[in-house]
Amino acid sequence: TTPARGVLAPTAAAASSRAIRPRESLRLFADGGYEGHNPGGQTHGPAHLEACLSNLPRGNGSHAKAVRDDLAAFAAGTPIAGDITLVSIESR
Repeated sequence: TTPARGVLAPTAAAASSRAIRPRESLRLFADGGYEGHNPGGQTHGPAHLEACLSNLPRGNGSHAKAVRDDLAAFAAGTPIAGDITLVSIESR
């Protein structure tokens, strides 16, 4: 991972490319998808987000809703301060 372009001072980042093979997925998300806290102060964390995404069925188009619902359940009423951005691409 690298910082978002244009947000911080320029950094060197390696560019690479690879085709998405049949039945593979590519998911891009902003840090708001895992920085939420619960009432005990625990962070949702990337591992929790990854677990949520790995349990979703392919092709149902509801990945963003599932992530939002999972984060809201984890936060248990604690306000979520960051943005929640998710791009999900699936190959057939």
